[in-house]
Amino acid sequence: MDPLTRTSSGGFLGGSRAVLSCELSTTKQGPVAVLDRKVMLVKRKTLLQRLVVGDIFHATTRNGASLICLVTRLNKTQIEARTVTTQKAVRVDRNTGLGKLEAERVACSEDSVAPLPIAVHNEMLGMDRKFRLAQSLKALRLTSSEKKALLFIDSFYSDRPI
Repeated sequence: MDPLTRTSSGGFLGGSRAVLSCELSTTKQGPVAVLDRKVMLVKRKTLLQRLVVGDIFHATTRNGASLICLVTRLNKTQIEARTVTTQKAVRVDRNTGLGKLEAERVACSEDSVAPLPIAVHNEMLGMDRKFRLAQSLKALRLTSSEKKALLFIDSFYSDRPI
């Protein structure tokens, strides 16, 4: 993440973008600077640009459906991924994090790119392979470790938004 530098006008400079305002808020962890939306957009864009093929991110649809997505292809403007469990294609704009769930054209928004712990990441890769190659419904039954990984992800990504 690019460091922020305070300017003489009281704003902040982050990379090549000036931030116009900052306010101080107090949380349980102490005072926190709350920067305006411009910094959030720069941070989001920077994090989205860092994704590579094989990374896993989380997105949410407007109705609140949770999408665990595996990056399958990238270009300068777009992230192509598929959902781990349903194997549906997702396309996301690399600058905004907004996208569509391909088959239904359902709008979604990438809300976390936090790297999963290695064991959970590997469990998701195994689930992706299982759901992609399964030849029967019986083969799709979740193991206890897969269930634990999905339960872990539920709180993990919501605690680490972009």
